[in-house]
This record gives sequence, C-alpha cells and structure tokens, in this order.
Amino acid sequence: MDEAHKFKNLFYITKMNCVAGLPQTANERAFDLFLKVQFIQERN
Repeated sequence: MDEAHKFKNLFYITKMNCVAGLPQTANERAFDLFLKVQFIQERN
C-alpha cells in the first residue's frame, strides 16, 4: 500500500461525545482497506 495518508480517519463508534483529536468524518477508503485486511487475516 502506498500513500497511507489517504487511508486515515477510520470511522468508529464511541459513547463519548466531542473528544479532542477524534475525527468527526468517515473515510470510505479507510473502511474498505480495513475490511480487506480483516478478510486476509481471517484466511491466514
């Protein structure tokens, strides 16, 4: 994977609101890469 900065800001759910440093937006590229990595890890 090249240019990792394009895959940052993976969305996640938390019960806390307005925590400094947590992204407020989701990145579809990061989520797509997350799913692909999970798939590969499960197969190995």
